[in-house]
Amino acid sequence: MILETHRLLMRDFIEADWQAVFAYQFDPLYLRYNDWTHRTQKDVCEFIQMFIDQQKEQPPTKFQLAVATDLANAWGYAEAYPDEIELAIERNEVA
Repeated sequence: MILETHRLLMRDFIEADWQAVFAYQFDPLYLRYNDWTHRTQKDVCEFIQMFIDQQKEQPPTKFQLAVATDLANAWGYAEAYPDEIELAIERNEVA
């Protein structure tokens, strides 16, 4: 699935997304809002694989989409269920 505007791209996750997801999930600002306190490459690859596996379900009941914006260093996801949608965009601060 691909949804695109001139400033936003939402698409299915692919395995290569692990690096972008790892970058924001490793950030202490992100970690303070989650149950986990540390993320590894293996953790993030399994996280991405869960989304890829969901894409194959028929009929689909949950959608996890990678979100890219025209903001520098930003990444996120969209999560959709039959009765709700969540959109999160993380912006990695550049030191």
